[in-house]
Amino acid sequence: MDRTREHEPQPLDHLPVACTLHELSGEADRAQDAWFGGVNRRFEQLAGVARGELLGRSVRDVPGLICWDGDEWAGYLVETGGSGLPRKARCCLGSAGLVCEVVSFSFGPGMVLSMYMEAPGEAGVRQQGELEELEAFAEQLLQSGEELDYARLTDRLTVLAGARFGICDLYDAGERTVVTRHVAGLDGHEETARQWFGVEITGKTWPMDPQNMKRGRGSSVAVYPSLSALAREEMPGTFPDELLDQISRAFGLGEAVLFRIESRGKILGDFTFLLPAGKGLVNRQLIEMHVRHAGLYMARIRTEQQLKEQRDQLRMIVDLIPSYVFLKYADGEFILANRAIARAFGTTPEDMEGKKDASFHYTPETIRMFRENERRLIETNQTHVTPRQKMITKDGRTIWRRSTMIPYRVTDTARPVILGVSEDITEQVTMLEEIRRSRDEFCMLLDHIPTHIWYLQDPLTYGRVNRAHSDFLGKTPEEAEGRDIRRLSGNRWGEAFYANNRRVFDTREGLQAEETLRDGEGRPRRFHVVRTPKTGSDGQVETVICAAEDITVRKELEEQLRQQVYTDELTGIANRRRFFEEMERAVRLARENNTTVAVLYMDFDDFKRINDTEGHEGGDRFLVEAARRLERGLLPGGLLVRLGGDEFAVLMPGCGRPEGIRQARRIMEEFSRPWISGQNRWMMSLSQGLAICPEDAQTVDELMHAADQAMYRVKERGKAGFRTYSGGEAPAKGGP
Repeated sequence: MDRTREHEPQPLDHLPVACTLHELSGEADRAQDAWFGGVNRRFEQLAGVARGELLGRSVRDVPGLICWDGDEWAGYLVETGGSGLPRKARCCLGSAGLVCEVVSFSFGPGMVLSMYMEAPGEAGVRQQGELEELEAFAEQLLQSGEELDYARLTDRLTVLAGARFGICDLYDAGERTVVTRHVAGLDGHEETARQWFGVEITGKTWPMDPQNMKRGRGSSVAVYPSLSALAREEMPGTFPDELLDQISRAFGLGEAVLFRIESRGKILGDFTFLLPAGKGLVNRQLIEMHVRHAGLYMARIRTEQQLKEQRDQLRMIVDLIPSYVFLKYADGEFILANRAIARAFGTTPEDMEGKKDASFHYTPETIRMFRENERRLIETNQTHVTPRQKMITKDGRTIWRRSTMIPYRVTDTARPVILGVSEDITEQVTMLEEIRRSRDEFCMLLDHIPTHIWYLQDPLTYGRVNRAHSDFLGKTPEEAEGRDIRRLSGNRWGEAFYANNRRVFDTREGLQAEETLRDGEGRPRRFHVVRTPKTGSDGQVETVICAAEDITVRKELEEQLRQQVYTDELTGIANRRRFFEEMERAVRLARENNTTVAVLYMDFDDFKRINDTEGHEGGDRFLVEAARRLERGLLPGGLLVRLGGDEFAVLMPGCGRPEGIRQARRIMEEFSRPWISGQNRWMMSLSQGLAICPEDAQTVDELMHAADQAMYRVKERGKAGFRTYSGGEAPAKGGP
């Protein structure tokens, strides 16, 4: 043992209570003496002795330093370390005989930590109530196996600190996450706090991301001027400053004091006190003592947990295995069973040990099968693997297991021992059966849906084909599977179909396209085809799944709808909407390509008289006849439209003045013959106005206005003729 460590830093110096750390000689339960392994500054002050005089010395070598109530000091420490239980006694320190309450407890193998607190009624003693609470806390802290009441501690410290609110955060140092949060001082404001933060702020739900928390600040206490300042430093990005300032104003908050508990570079917990505005922290020394006691408790609990994990490592690993793991004698008596098998039998591993497997939920037939398998195992002395074994439990359930049995030699018994690992594959067997059933149902479903489904082995070869597609081909699914698509389709589907197939195989990306396919009788149908590649582990396409919906009827309906939208209902020619859309496009292209557009605007001269004489039905017949004659006189490339009433127009993209004049003359020739309605003969005279873009106008509105003005000039001068916007006019007969 090294007894010359007086110059080493003492980790107990930061504690405000007097502390000593003793090392026991030999094994703890057979120790004969105790040695000073650590002394903090507070102990030096109370005992009136320097640590250099104590470190490395036996307690027997410093008589009179600590006097006990009739107990031998070394024996007290040895008994404490050997039992591992905390002990409490009274003693006198130093030559002044300062009376203290001392609490000692085991602090690891061969180590005892003692804490000395001045007893009531003696010099330098704190208030009686505070000391009693401190002792009660220390007793709770040192009770092995009991959890510290952090909520109660937080409430007490909040009162001692004179704080408006107190917050205790406990962390999982391994996972770096908030485990628990306790808040003191809410006093009925829980709902208000929940509305502010959007979550419950007590218990285990908290939106803070500990990854953003400050680590390793090196100080256990930090004071911030406000709640928002603390949040910016310790929890950046968690809450907006405006929200925290609003909370501070609502509750009159001022400074925020943070006490941090760290161990080996990891944060174990935080105590945060939100003080009233203009007031400082009260009872800081007592609060620090409580917080550091809590830190010692946390560190001790963590150390004990680590030791227990090391002792139970094998058992823990075995219990984590989802399969049944057990040791048993050849007659079925369990020596060891893991948690998985115990859970299956509704018991605990400890309860199974020493009992035979026949005591649990197996039928006599299953037990006989066990004994026979174990007998053969012992005789052959070889590992036996049963890949699939059916078992019946006592309650009639059927389970399936995969088992491995190994003969295991134990030196302290002559009875044969078997190590077994048994995996429950009931779910797998059930899943395989379900997969088979689902596959059959899926195939049946595929054969009863109208969507065409087929798989491609390669761009030219079918895999599986559902009935809708095979009927389209005029084949059965079996006749189509594995066949060349070109032969089955009569090579009538076009190269685009096969090009799309190759594209999906080459790019490994899905594709949607509208394609025309012909059925077994050669009739074309329009399909929306979706191709989805299925890749293997090597990333290559194994197959392409195709789903095709027959959209022939939909396309026909869309075309009918389009015709209705852009067609004049009475005459069957283009309507006003289509005219202006086409004119917008024509004017834009003319401007981009430096070409021209001609518009011929027409209005019948005597339509009102015809309509009044013949009636509305007669007027409609006149307009229909006019549309037919206009269609006959239309030059190639022109678009004839009815704008409304008896107004018509011709749009001529790429045409100039000569073509427009020629178009006007042809129309006038078509209307040189009268229209006969019953006993009436009507001359179908009309006035036409011609405008050219960009010569007469630059925009659609300007172009229509120019053509309209040209047409009205014809009407003003006698009707039955045509005129250009920037040129002359021509009568119904003769030249321009």
